[in-house]
Amino acid sequence: MPLSRCVPFVCAAIVLASLTAASARADEPRRPGVRAVAFSPNGKLLAASTSEPKEHGFVTVWEVATRRPLFTRSAEKGLPDVAFSPDSKTLAVAGYDHTLRLYDAVTGELRRTFQHPKEVRSVAFSPDGKTLATGGYDNAVRLWDRATGKETRVLTGAAMWVYAVSFSPDGTLLLAATGDGARLWDVHTGQERHVWTHGGSLVRRAIFSPAARQVLTAGWDETVRVWDAKSGEMRVRLRTYGGGEGLAYAPSSGTLAVCGFSLKVGLYLALRVPTRAEGEQIRALLAKLDDEDYEVREAAGKKLLHLGLLAERELRKAAKESKSAEVRLRCRKLRARLLGEPSDLLSAGSELEGIVFSPDEKLLAAAGKDGDVRLWDVAARKEWARLLSGTE
Repeated sequence: MPLSRCVPFVCAAIVLASLTAASARADEPRRPGVRAVAFSPNGKLLAASTSEPKEHGFVTVWEVATRRPLFTRSAEKGLPDVAFSPDSKTLAVAGYDHTLRLYDAVTGELRRTFQHPKEVRSVAFSPDGKTLATGGYDNAVRLWDRATGKETRVLTGAAMWVYAVSFSPDGTLLLAATGDGARLWDVHTGQERHVWTHGGSLVRRAIFSPAARQVLTAGWDETVRVWDAKSGEMRVRLRTYGGGEGLAYAPSSGTLAVCGFSLKVGLYLALRVPTRAEGEQIRALLAKLDDEDYEVREAAGKKLLHLGLLAERELRKAAKESKSAEVRLRCRKLRARLLGEPSDLLSAGSELEGIVFSPDEKLLAAAGKDGDVRLWDVAARKEWARLLSGTE
């Protein structure tokens, strides 16, 4: 048969095969997207919760070392957040059905149910494990006595839903991402200390630095902003790679991970205070930016970029104060590159809702909207495992 007469039959076969495959996929049940992931403080367990407000929700706990699921529990509506107690024995699960449930983290046995006036969007344990904080669709943060189940305080001021809550390491401060801004309260007095906004853009995540000296916020304006927790001043603004949904920080390395709509995780390196030796190295490299030899200047600039955000503060200072116009210009350009793009990217293949480092900072877990929990080996920058969620 002539080729010109074969082509229509070939095209028709391809179209038919495509329609058949699409029909088969349409018949498959849609897996619920993962909304939140959390490691237990001892690093042995990983929890993930799934689903939208009007869909069935699931929470699954795995043993990290073996990747073996320990249990799965379901709910009539979605479960948007999870948190482990400081002793790793209890799992708190926020529910769109107006409940907060406490489960035994190993057996999955239900221990207690807290009734909430509205949908519960976020949950956190205090460092001593005695208090729970919830944030939800009532635009408030509520504090609960874990032992009695009684509400002890309501923190107000937000005009939008509360997407994330966390306690400072000493338990005296409560931080929340409230959509219209990140808010910081004194836990004991209920007094609001600071409100940080992203210029009218939705704020979805807010976390403390390890010593609570700084607060990091992520918004839909595709920026992460670092604020001084005491003065309230903004220290750094990073341009993210389509991020704003998830934010995680590894304190020992200073690595910041950001996820969102881009199908990738952006990594920003060395967001920490340099050691004395590192500071001396940075200042020596800055001096070389004014060297007579062009190649020396270029090499120094590349080394400063390789140091990542360790060099940001000295670059900012030199860009303003250096007597050399060459140094000022180069410092402005180098700093713009550090703040304008991630140091590294991890491919996820799905939009991500949340992200978290393991306590030893060796693993990075992300909540995929496709229903997968992705685990990366941080040092190797490679996917280590993929766990399926949302099934019993």
